[in-house]
Amino acid sequence: MFPYMDPPISLVRSHYVPTAQEHSTIETLVSSSGFAISALESAISDLQSTTSLLQFRLMHYGAYREFHGALLSPIRKLPNELLGHIFAYVCNDTVDIVTTNTDSIWDLQRVCMRWRDVLKHIQSLWCNFRIEYVSCGKIPGHAAITRRILSCLENSGSQPLTITLKPETYSAFPIPVFADIGIHSDRWESLSIDATLLTYAMEQTEFKAIIQRYGMSRLRSLILDETSRSPYPFHVFKGATNLQGIDLSFCTLPGVNEFPWSNVKKLVLSNCDIDSEDKLSSILCAMTSLEALVWISNYLYIEPSKTIMLPSLRTLSVENHGHEDFDEEDGLIPRKLPMLCTPHLSELWIVGDINQLQGVVSIVRHPESSIKCIIVESNSASFALQAIKELPNIEELILPSAGEHRNFLLKNLIRNPDSNSEGVHLLPLLRKIVLRSANLKDSTISLLMKVMRSRSIASSAPGTQDQIMPSAPLSQVVCTRYRNKTSLGQLEDLGKELGIEVKSGPQSEVSSSCMQLHLNH
Repeated sequence: MFPYMDPPISLVRSHYVPTAQEHSTIETLVSSSGFAISALESAISDLQSTTSLLQFRLMHYGAYREFHGALLSPIRKLPNELLGHIFAYVCNDTVDIVTTNTDSIWDLQRVCMRWRDVLKHIQSLWCNFRIEYVSCGKIPGHAAITRRILSCLENSGSQPLTITLKPETYSAFPIPVFADIGIHSDRWESLSIDATLLTYAMEQTEFKAIIQRYGMSRLRSLILDETSRSPYPFHVFKGATNLQGIDLSFCTLPGVNEFPWSNVKKLVLSNCDIDSEDKLSSILCAMTSLEALVWISNYLYIEPSKTIMLPSLRTLSVENHGHEDFDEEDGLIPRKLPMLCTPHLSELWIVGDINQLQGVVSIVRHPESSIKCIIVESNSASFALQAIKELPNIEELILPSAGEHRNFLLKNLIRNPDSNSEGVHLLPLLRKIVLRSANLKDSTISLLMKVMRSRSIASSAPGTQDQIMPSAPLSQVVCTRYRNKTSLGQLEDLGKELGIEVKSGPQSEVSSSCMQLHLNH
């Protein structure tokens, strides 16, 4: 007889053969175990059914409580107008058509119908949209891009439009949607577009005819960018007679009659091919209202021989990266600045390697020069110092971000008549100094304090008769992006003692028009 109901594992693993009587008993045990297993499985199934039912009821009551609690949410008491202001605060300034996961306006629409309706009626949220593939990951399909663009056009109502179209590949852009964009050309206020894409769209659609029909009466700012140096479709914008800002990059200049130049107040030319001095002169002279010119590393193939008169120009930024480029066909391409006569120029920004840009020297040394603000970002501190020496009327100086060049200029600004320092006679009317850096070393702070002491009104205190009093004492020092509270506190304490205002803040707070031009560009 089998001694136990549960045989030892050693017995199961052995070669033991049950007797006939044990065999019958074991079969009875196996059979009864099967019935027990069936009963247990049935009980478990009943429990699982009960658990599922309880879980369903729990979920139901949870949702019931959540939905009824939502009805009591304080945000429901907010009027649509106030809710709209909140949405306007949290949404980006520009609607991103491509990377919707980074733009809150698309997420907010999915919350509820009321939020979606409120968003749709805030026209200002939809009037600025862009298509720009910059590390955006997966590129959406044509249908998704078209749907989002049409949403922006429809929801923006009659608001002026700011549009940026710079896809990475033209195959990724739904060309037919250009027709829809063109129908709203009378609302364009600012357009930034890849010129090759525009040319391709004109070949595939009736885009030109559409915008000629609807006009571009509101267009104020135009940015055309193309790296292939192919001809631009300038003639498309001939009817945009109210253009005030034009930014041309990597192109050959259009003819004076191909573009509406007359009302342009700001012109940016960047890496453009300029093969005719007469064309350049005609274009600049046609802009009778030109107030700001940004000249960035342009290719001037001819030696300047004419002086171009720009009587209305107030702001000039000259930027040059390298002396020259090499072209396989044309050899070395020098980068020069044309000879400009700017009697009313008040702000000058010199950036990069400008040793070869003798045009800057001629502007600085013009006998009628009235430059009040100069921004120095040159890699040649000696050249910058030479330019400053030629400009006695400077009232505002924005120093380089590079530490060594900044310190070099600060040393020369210290007024110390006991030595033969240049600072004694340098910039006698200087009222404001701006430093643009998040990292100012102790040496820079020390030099700045010396400049403040030597140029303050307190430098004429009794007992310092030998000191040379500046014609206009320093009144303001601005440190943008600098967040060292200890050093700022020292500067502020010294400023209070000397009667000099010390400010800190973002770079965008700099008042210079020239600075704002570069920040916007």
